[in-house]
Amino acid sequence: MGKSNSAAAAKQAKSKRKRKPGANSPSALGYDSFAWIPLEMMQSDAFLSLSRAGSQFLWAILREHVEHGGHENGRLIVTHQQAKAFGISGSGIRPAIEELEFLGFISFIQGGRYNGSNQPNRYRIAWLWSKDRDGASVAPREVWKMRTAAEIDTWKLRRTQTRKAKRTWRNQPVSQAGPSVSQ
Repeated sequence: MGKSNSAAAAKQAKSKRKRKPGANSPSALGYDSFAWIPLEMMQSDAFLSLSRAGSQFLWAILREHVEHGGHENGRLIVTHQQAKAFGISGSGIRPAIEELEFLGFISFIQGGRYNGSNQPNRYRIAWLWSKDRDGASVAPREVWKMRTAAEIDTWKLRRTQTRKAKRTWRNQPVSQAGPSVSQ
């Protein structure tokens, strides 16, 4: 009887102990910040169809988001050098951005030198809350839920055909002979 009473008393005392609030929170475990990725998204056709460059660029954006404490979504900047550090070739960056935007994982504001200033692209992780330029909240978009496998395959086929056509056009020999002159 003594053993069962002491075991029951120990169990009761253990259940009465209060847990520290947030004992399993990321900050209590030594993490400063994290990026939330829903399981439903990871199991979606859109996520499973990501190319290698697309997934690497997504991780680069997520890392940038985490490095800013999760407070800069919509104003995230990933430079070419950062993308290359994630293993994406220079010529693979633009297709990766286009893929992520089509699949609904990101949106971006075009930067560049076209308007007389050298501004980088600014990225937004679409499934997370963000703020616009004026500070107003922007609700998450879940376009990735609407993308079907057939739609994704069609888009990839069109993209491949377009890229092949551009390569063919660029590789055509340029005529070295000038305009013909009649004598």
